[in-house]
Amino acid sequence: GARLDDLSERLADAIVRSVRHSDTVTKYGKGQYLILLFDTTEENCQVVERRINSNFIVGRQRISLSYSVSQVVMKK
Repeated sequence: GARLDDLSERLADAIVRSVRHSDTVTKYGKGQYLILLFDTTEENCQVVERRINSNFIVGRQRISLSYSVSQVVMKK
């Protein structure tokens, strides 16, 4: 409902504020987002994960996020 839509928008905002301008964020489905972090390490993926959590969770809220961050290495 409306609450889920609000949380989804807040999550999108938290993601956009947590990545670099050179990275790509797209909405994959309702409340689902795909984030491409270019030229990054596994450690930097964890930094982005902490930023998303920090930007999304406010005050003493009881809502939590469920997502995964993984590195895919593409070779030329």
